Amino acid sequence: MFSARFRGLAGVTEALRRVEANGDKATVAAIRSTQNLLKRKVRANLRNPSRWNHRGASSRTGDAVNLAGSPYHSARSGGPGRFTGTLYKGVGGVRKPRTVAGKVYGGVGVGGGVRNLYKGRTEQRFPYFAPGVSGAEAEVAKIWEQAWTRVVENR
Repeated sequence: MFSARFRGLAGVTEALRRVEANGDKATVAAIRSTQNLLKRKVRANLRNPSRWNHRGASSRTGDAVNLAGSPYHSARSGGPGRFTGTLYKGVGGVRKPRTVAGKVYGGVGVGGGVRNLYKGRTEQRFPYFAPGVSGAEAEVAKIWEQAWTRVVENR
């Protein structure tokens, strides 16, 4: 028969609990930072200056856009301009990342409503979402590395 007495087990258990809690906080913080980075990168592809006139207001594109020095009506060319403000505002992330079965979930997407009319067509003709995601991939690894380095160093 073998028996042993351990001292400090409560301290070790408390330290492990603290590391786990700090890890959870770091994960949520990293998800939020990643979401903000992705939103910034995707939105950057939507904030070009207007490239064409838009006659009359519509529920899809907002008020009329009349560029100085342009004919009253000009053909559309180039990427989406600043009159895509509704699409720009629709790019958002999950406000409260959820924990399901020990995994934390967040996300970035384009909201519904009026944006559903043109977000898919705009992405096909003038990609804005995919280039934003691919442009952020290198920085995402750095965000997660910094978050978890702080957890490990501060045990």
